[in-house]
Amino acid sequence: MLFPHQKQALAWMIARENAKELPPFWKDETINGRKGYFNSATNFATTTRPSCVLGGVLADDMGLGKTLEVISLIVTNFYNGKPLVTLADRKSQRTNVSKVSKHL
Repeated sequence: MLFPHQKQALAWMIARENAKELPPFWKDETINGRKGYFNSATNFATTTRPSCVLGGVLADDMGLGKTLEVISLIVTNFYNGKPLVTLADRKSQRTNVSKVSKHL
């Protein structure tokens, strides 16, 4: 069970990991009659959509549960519609570890 501040951090991290918006300083614009993108910081224009900026800095104070927040992110986040970690993954990891330890 997560505390409210941990749930808030988890929601923020999920939003950052799954961001689809343009990176900072980029805007959709029409350039010479064609759809394009303009960076107001560098004064650069392109017709190719810039990549999304993912991730962030998790900087909670010591003891507030950063480890649990990151584990929660891994378990609840999805890639291509599939969870990053499944119970089957955990079972195969245990089996592989036991096989390796028998050979040591």
